Amino acid sequence: MCSNNTQKYTKEEVKQQMLDYIEDKYNMEFEVADIWYQTWGRDWEEMRAYPKGGDPEDTFDIYRYTKDNGDVYFVDQYLVFAKKDEYKEFIDGLIDDYFPEYRSEIYFKCPLKEESSLTTEISFSEFKEYINDKVSVNIQVYVPAVNEDEMKQTADALYKIVKANVAEGNLFVFGYTEKNYKTEVKDQESSFNTDYAFCEVKEYWKR
Repeated sequence: MCSNNTQKYTKEEVKQQMLDYIEDKYNMEFEVADIWYQTWGRDWEEMRAYPKGGDPEDTFDIYRYTKDNGDVYFVDQYLVFAKKDEYKEFIDGLIDDYFPEYRSEIYFKCPLKEESSLTTEISFSEFKEYINDKVSVNIQVYVPAVNEDEMKQTADALYKIVKANVAEGNLFVFGYTEKNYKTEVKDQESSFNTDYAFCEVKEYWKR
C-alpha cells in the first residue's frame, strides 16, 4: 500500500491510517496498544497492535514510512506474529531429536523497510520459504545437563540440523544443573534466567 501525499497528518489520523491498512490487509479487527508519532529526524511512525479480543500485552509492530518524495507505505509484522507458534513447533521438532527435556524460545528479526503482500493465508511451507529468504531467527534452548562436554556435543549436532533448515539466525543452548533447571526454567512460564546456566553454546550463521 503506497500513496503520494506531502500533507502533514495528526497523530490520530496517522493512527487511523495504520489501523485501516492492517485491517484491510488481513480482513480482521485489531486494537492499538501504542503509537510513536513523528519523532524528530526520522522518516517513519511505529504502532503496536494486537488482534481484537486478544492479549493487550501480546503485540506486533506496524510501520508507516514517508519517502523524500512524499510517498507513504506501510510494513507490518503480523504474519510472523500469527505464524510464530507454528514455526516454534517446527523448531521444537528438530530439538526433540537431540534433547529429551528442554524449554525453548524463538524470536524473529524481520526486514523493517521492505513491503510484503503476504498474508496469513499462505501455507506453512510458503512461510518457511519467506523466513529463509527474509528473516533471521533467534533460537534459545534451555536444558538440564549432567556433563558439560556431552551437552556441548549434542548442541553442536543440533546446530548442524538447525542450520540446514534455517537460512540465517543464531542458536543459544544453555545447560543447567537439575536443581537450577527446575527452579529457573521448568517452573517458570517464560523469561528463563541464564545466569544460572553453568555451560552454554552460541552459534551464529548467515544466509
